Amino acid sequence: MVLLAGAGSVLARTTATWVITGVGVPVLLWAYRPRSLLVVALALAAVIAPQVPRSLALAGDAGSQRAAHDGGVHVTGAAAEALLEGQNPYEVSYRGALPDAWTSLEVGEDSFPNPVVDHMPYLPAAFLVAVPGVALEGLTGVGGDTRWTMGLLVLAALVVVARRPERPWARAATIVAFGSSFAAIYAAWGTNDVAAAALVGLAALGAARHPAWAAAALVLAVSYKAPLVVGLVPWSVWVVQREGWRGLARWWPLPVGLALTMVPFLLWSPGPFVDDTVGFWSGTTAGSFPASGLGLGFRAPGLMTGAPGAAITLGAAAVGLVAAVALVRRAPHPAVLAVAAAVALLGVLVPARTFQPNYLALVTGLLAFGWLAVDAPGRDRGPRPSPSDAGSGDLLSTG
Repeated sequence: MVLLAGAGSVLARTTATWVITGVGVPVLLWAYRPRSLLVVALALAAVIAPQVPRSLALAGDAGSQRAAHDGGVHVTGAAAEALLEGQNPYEVSYRGALPDAWTSLEVGEDSFPNPVVDHMPYLPAAFLVAVPGVALEGLTGVGGDTRWTMGLLVLAALVVVARRPERPWARAATIVAFGSSFAAIYAAWGTNDVAAAALVGLAALGAARHPAWAAAALVLAVSYKAPLVVGLVPWSVWVVQREGWRGLARWWPLPVGLALTMVPFLLWSPGPFVDDTVGFWSGTTAGSFPASGLGLGFRAPGLMTGAPGAAITLGAAAVGLVAAVALVRRAPHPAVLAVAAAVALLGVLVPARTFQPNYLALVTGLLAFGWLAVDAPGRDRGPRPSPSDAGSGDLLSTG
């Protein structure tokens, strides 16, 4: 544990904490494999109880720019409000919705206009799901903060994992890893990465028996984080491997859900919609997000220019997809779908010019579900679910 924490502390204080909560504790649970359901309850308590007051403190820090995320809280809520007023969220300006501290971004010693001032970077479902809360706030004065919705999604994922048929140590390891420091901090700030990870995890665990609900969860996850679309490739391979090509037909709510939420806004205002969604994420829109973060596009800009940069970008994406597909082909447990999504996503993020630290909350959240797939016979000698139970058990099954 000391070695793990020490390695993490070289990177960052938050990372050091994650190495303990996201890796160290799950490894200990895997090594000792406690059989009592008490370990699941303790894991839930350890994740939820200390984080609630901390999250409230972070969210209520009026002096911190990060107390409410520019896109996940301010712009998403303002987009829902604009829609209720009959305006197109992809045409309005969000300057009035953002605190002064969020109207510009600092990268090193340089300052850039924040592109979300004039762009709604998320697909429509991201703000459509916030409409009820915003409407409720208009009537009662409470409920409009999008973190309530995202927090409920995270809580739902934790509860579903706690009620899975895998053995207690595997469930506890997943809960602790998912509720790590990255998740707690970024969820409190209001980035939608943790909620997106929770949605993908819920979709993975419901993939075998509840594909319609799983597809609906993926619609919202991709709407929160469009790059997650690369994770649909290994997902499709998993479905075809289990059920054949006809199995994909059971996932019709995914394309239909995306179409029903996107097409009306595309028809309403084609140019702004494409500019805000496709242009924003590809970096081709006017006033695009400045190069920053952890990716090669910012850390090694000379390497990522011209033909070499294109080759590295395409090569990394290909490696990520190949590795993700290999995972789902070799490990049929549905939880591997979340891990495969993380691997495919990393193939896109590593060479990117805007791989922001908050994406670590998304990646680590997805990887956490892999502990359910690690469940294997061990020293506990307790009953192990059959592959069919683990792969197709009810989403809320207690085993």
